[in-house]
Amino acid sequence: MVNFLEEEIYGEKGGYNKYLEQSKPLKPEYLLSVRGAPLFHLIKYDIFKDWKVYGNVSTSEEEELLFKSCFTNDESDYEPSILLKY
Repeated sequence: MVNFLEEEIYGEKGGYNKYLEQSKPLKPEYLLSVRGAPLFHLIKYDIFKDWKVYGNVSTSEEEELLFKSCFTNDESDYEPSILLKY
């Protein structure tokens, strides 16, 4: 999933590292090179840095820790929002 997200934003796997190597503000040549990526407009928000950690999980222990940090077993967290009840 993380590799897919990287390709959708930066146009290729490894595109995030190429993005980091760019001088800021981003040069028009670079922007033109990634313009064909479906989610390239998300580059300006730099959201991939937050998602990259999910792609770095390689052991079952890391996966378990990530699951504990990101998900909950509290059933009340899965109840519909009060705003959606009416």
